[in-house]
Formats: sequence, C-alpha cells, structure tokens
Amino acid sequence: MKNYINQLKGTEQNAVYCIRKLIANQLNALIIYCFGCKTNISIQRSAFTKTHFKEERQFSCDLLIITPDVTVVDEEKRGEIQEMIAHFGRVNMVIHPLSFVLRKLSEGNIFFSWVQREGMLLFDRNNTTQLLPPLDAANGWQPVATRL
Repeated sequence: MKNYINQLKGTEQNAVYCIRKLIANQLNALIIYCFGCKTNISIQRSAFTKTHFKEERQFSCDLLIITPDVTVVDEEKRGEIQEMIAHFGRVNMVIHPLSFVLRKLSEGNIFFSWVQREGMLLFDRNNTTQLLPPLDAANGWQPVATRL
C-alpha cells in the first residue's frame, strides 16, 4: 500500500493531502501513515426531481501519527483537530511518540510492523522513517504465504 496518496482518487486525494498538512502542522508530526481508508459514494437519479442527479460522499481514514517524544496531545487538542478536519470526513487518529513506536517495532508488535510495511506513508519530516528498523522478518513481519 506504500504508493503514497497518488493511489487515491481526486476528491479523496485532496482530502488526505489537506488532513495531512493540518495534522503535521498542529502536532509537529514526524511521520504520518494511513493504515485504513474508506469512501462511500451514493448516487441518486430521478426523473421526478428538479435536480436529476445527486451524489453524496462519505470519507473516513485511520492514521498513525508519530510525534516527537516531547509532544503531548491531550483530548482538547484532539478535539480541536477533529473540528478543523470534520468537513473532509471522519479521521481516526492513533497518536504515539517516536520512542514508543521504536520500542514496539523492536518488540515485533504486529500493528506497528504492518503499518510500517503496508501503510500509506503520507508524511515524513526530515526522513524520520530512516530511524525505524528495517522491514524484514526479524522485526516480526512475515509474508502471509509463509505463515501457513
């Protein structure tokens, strides 16, 4: 999934770009991964209404946001960010400091390993991803075919 935001369609790509930019600035984020994304499109057509064509979109995404160790994100700050990005859709934010993520990756934590390997990298301040352990079987990730 690591093809960055180019793999999304126009409207969703724009939403993710704006969300990424806002979160990166508000939280001083080092790395942002998208590990889940969903768009529901409802199209209604009717010959009996003035507007013959109506399209509604609902967008949601799941983000892992890695911050510097000194950054503290309380519920109030989360709420402010949610308000700022609400018009784009629903954003579920998992926020952790870099030292916590590094520890979990070294332990082989499946969530962090899979997000690092398969997540869509949205933001990487000053190549911070270079601090993460290399992607291999040693850090807990194995291809699905070899786990049988």
